[in-house]
This record gives sequence, structure tokens and C-alpha cells, in this order.
Amino acid sequence: MDNTQHSDGNKKRRKSTHKLGDVVSLGEKSGFINHQVTSVRVANMLGGKVAQQIPNHVFVIVGLKIDNQSDELFRIRSSAYVIRDAAGGTYEPDTWADIFLEADDRIELKSISFNHVDSGASKEGALIFDVPPENTIGLLIKSSDFTNSSKSRLIQLGTIET
Repeated sequence: MDNTQHSDGNKKRRKSTHKLGDVVSLGEKSGFINHQVTSVRVANMLGGKVAQQIPNHVFVIVGLKIDNQSDELFRIRSSAYVIRDAAGGTYEPDTWADIFLEADDRIELKSISFNHVDSGASKEGALIFDVPPENTIGLLIKSSDFTNSSKSRLIQLGTIET
């Protein structure tokens, strides 16, 4: 956990682990970027009638809202988001599956990868991960500002059930 020093001299502990629906703030050079996991869904395939993508395991589709409370444009880098399982294994976003998400009528969210959020604006979308089933997982969000003292935050997503 990291500590924040307040003007009254007291230190307030900031949680490094959160749950679904919590708003998680990470500091950037010019302000904060708020992240909120709005939904988690599992799929055995993505796509439409013409083209489909089948995962190695199962697709975990994480609905995410990003609110830019900084003075600068925020670039959404898929490398800042990883699924971590209970054993410490990590899974990066499957950006190839993004193409198939766009064609899937069952899922109302569109990909948020390779996007940006203007200063003072919000954006909602999805990140897709290929993860083994029957796993307890969390979304690890890493600060993209490596000069800031902000730590990564973990949002517990629960157990993947197929």
C-alpha cells in the first residue's frame, strides 16, 4: 500500500486492492485518471456469422469506464492492464479479439484499446483477455506515468465460471 500525506500531518492509507464497481484513481503528471470496472462477462467465442474468434481458454470481457481528471489527453495503452490470477499468473489483453468484439451483436460494449480520453471527458468500452477457466482473477491497472509515485491497483473480478 502507498501512503498519502495530508496537510494536517496524518497519513491516509490508500487501498491497493478493490472490488467490482469501485472507482480507482491513479495519479498522472497533470491530475488523476479514474477507472471503474462496470461489468465482467465470459464468452467461448467472439464475432458474427461471417467471422469468429475462438479463445485458447475463455474470453473474459471487462467493461471499463475511464474518467480523465487530468489536464492532458490520456492514451489508453493495453499494456497498462493485465489480468492476474490467484497463483500470480498474468494475462495481457487480446487485442486481436477486439476486431471480433466489434462484430458481435451479443455484446453492447466496443473495444477501448488503442483509444484516448480527452481532458475532462469519460470513455466506456471493453478490454478482452484469454484466460483459463475456473480461476479467481483480478484486473491489475498500472500507472502510465512512471515518474509519479502512484502504485498499481488491483480490482478483484471473482472466479471465472464457464
